[in-house]
Amino acid sequence: MNKFKTVYVIINNFSGLKKGESIFESIKNIFIESNFKLVSKNTEYQGHAVILIKNLNFELFDAICIIGGDGTVHEV
Repeated sequence: MNKFKTVYVIINNFSGLKKGESIFESIKNIFIESNFKLVSKNTEYQGHAVILIKNLNFELFDAICIIGGDGTVHEV
């Protein structure tokens, strides 16, 4: 049984090679098959990840997954 249950996923489609959504699509079944619940949000502009995290109720999530570049990680 896995330790984490609900994962908040932040996807930045603008970073790097602009493959954030395709990366998420390629891995999300791994999470689902392991009984994780996923809540995903796409960033829409620079600094958006900061706003997403500031408004997040951390009590609802067991983990955060970031799909993007180092700028996205830094924002979070």
